[in-house]
Amino acid sequence: KRYQQRASITLWLLADVSKSMSVASVNHERLARLAHMIAHSAIGLGDRFAMAAFDAQWRQDLTIMPTTQRSMPTLAAEKLLAAQAPEAPGAGGLFHASDLINSKRAMVFLASDFCYDLELLERSLRKLSHYTVIPIVWRHDDVDHFPSHAGWAETRDAETGQRHSVWMRPGIKKRWQQQMDDHFNRLSACFLRYRIRPLYVDGDITPQQLTEYFHGMRKA
Repeated sequence: KRYQQRASITLWLLADVSKSMSVASVNHERLARLAHMIAHSAIGLGDRFAMAAFDAQWRQDLTIMPTTQRSMPTLAAEKLLAAQAPEAPGAGGLFHASDLINSKRAMVFLASDFCYDLELLERSLRKLSHYTVIPIVWRHDDVDHFPSHAGWAETRDAETGQRHSVWMRPGIKKRWQQQMDDHFNRLSACFLRYRIRPLYVDGDITPQQLTEYFHGMRKA
């Protein structure tokens, strides 16, 4: 019998730690659990794990180059849990963080709320076109919590994360919901152009969700 050795792969996590992520109810704990899950899966299979985080800048302090170190799932999670707040709004560091990925074979988990200029995403996806990219899209739920009648509501800016109190009327809620729907329709179209299938999540991502996602990829 002839046996063919499985080629190793590097699982990369590109983690959005920008201010807007708090608007999507994604705190560092959720990103930390995702990092632990991906690192545990990679190293357990004999592959390598790597991580780069970004906000307005590439976060060098939250970067882990490819490794098979057994303690890495815990170390990666601890890094994200202890991450300092971003100094400025925006997610421009994604483009720089993408430069770090130079593995011969790589699978890239891009975890974000994607509430930023889609031109930035397009440029980054072109740079990552040689790899399998798995966008994990955390959806915003702020609009769902606005009152259906006139009244005060607390909002958070999707880019800066700053909180504001506004007098909410049904017409404003409808307009904001339409703007968000339009943005995510453009986001879906962007992924479609690059033949990328996103995974939309509302809370913690589970191993079962990833298993079902990869099962869907094989059937597609």
